[in-house]
Amino acid sequence: MLSVSTVAVWRSFQNCLHYKPRRCSHKFLLGNVVRRGLTSSGPRTTRSRERVTPVFTKALAYEDKVAIIDESRNHSYSCLYHSSRGLAAQIRQALACHSGDLQGKRISFLCANDASYTVAQWATWMCGGTAVPLYRKHPVSELEYVISDSQSSLLLAGEPYTVTLEPLAQKLGLPCLHLPPTVSLDALQTAEPHGQSEEVISDWAERPAMIIYTSGTTGKPKGVVHTHSSLQAMVQALVSEWAWSRDDVILHTLPLHHVHGIVNKLMCPLWVGATCIMLPDFSPQKVWEQLLSSQSPLVTVFMAVPTIYSKLIQHYDQHFTQPHVQDFIRAVCKERIRLMVSGSAALPQPLLERWREITAHVLLERYGMTEIGMALSNPLNGPRIPGNQNTPDLKEMVWPRLKCSQITCRLITRQK
Repeated sequence: MLSVSTVAVWRSFQNCLHYKPRRCSHKFLLGNVVRRGLTSSGPRTTRSRERVTPVFTKALAYEDKVAIIDESRNHSYSCLYHSSRGLAAQIRQALACHSGDLQGKRISFLCANDASYTVAQWATWMCGGTAVPLYRKHPVSELEYVISDSQSSLLLAGEPYTVTLEPLAQKLGLPCLHLPPTVSLDALQTAEPHGQSEEVISDWAERPAMIIYTSGTTGKPKGVVHTHSSLQAMVQALVSEWAWSRDDVILHTLPLHHVHGIVNKLMCPLWVGATCIMLPDFSPQKVWEQLLSSQSPLVTVFMAVPTIYSKLIQHYDQHFTQPHVQDFIRAVCKERIRLMVSGSAALPQPLLERWREITAHVLLERYGMTEIGMALSNPLNGPRIPGNQNTPDLKEMVWPRLKCSQITCRLITRQK
């Protein structure tokens, strides 16, 4: 049987299932979005009583340790933090927010898979905003839909996407701030406020943190609100269950507009002071090169979806045909990489078995949804049954309730 990897998230999910629409008096009014439940029902666990704070509040503890490696350079935790503070100051100025707290206003941002994404996310949270990540491969019409539906107040454009967002900002009458090239993110520090309290906001728990849009398979994509409590519950559970540490190095190849790429692969390592190597796009050749590289830092964690594993296997079969090369790959993966995960869908058993032949790893499989975040996972230590996420009893337990939750958890109140 699969183990539930997080009591806090599972209880939040159960709360979500029993939520009934009512007149909303919450000070953070949101648009036509699915409200993500966060308060645990029943006795609170020790974890649920912990102070809720965004991931950026931990950055200064790691100081000059490398947080993100992208195509441009290495970015330390300290540099990311101070660049984010500078961008947050620009956001407050653009929205004439003199109090320093945007009170949940939505900020849509479009960045490459690099350090600029984290700076945009952290800056939004630093000034009390709600982050709305956009996907660079979506057509302009879908970007406009997300910006409008989330009722965003401001747009942030990473260097390659200024030409995409600026016309939309003009059309929708919204301010648009341009981030400098990733290699020059430090330039944002010149706008960092001096003498201002490090933490203007303290009541993080129930504040909306992020709106992630569903894929829209049954209709228009729907925005799902995750609060800071929701995100912290997921992160802390994954850090505990998957034994994350500051010595880990993860290779990041996934898009950054869904839970897998945002929470599992980016927020978790940054929470513990680990290092994230970010590739701008998925390339089988580049992934294999990075996994097998002898240059420091060495990858210890890898997560992907079934399609990526399939393409990696195809590349292996086409290019790594010599027995001594295959032995080398198997030895490196077995001895160096401590955790490999497949998510978003169950990996077909033939692929899972082939991957085990290649790397000596039995992939850990996990299950989650935009609406509930991370929910289920194979145990890190213990037997892993291939395809166990598709067992009939699991389907009977989860799917009827999810269908119900999508109907009952939609807020009918729109901000006026």
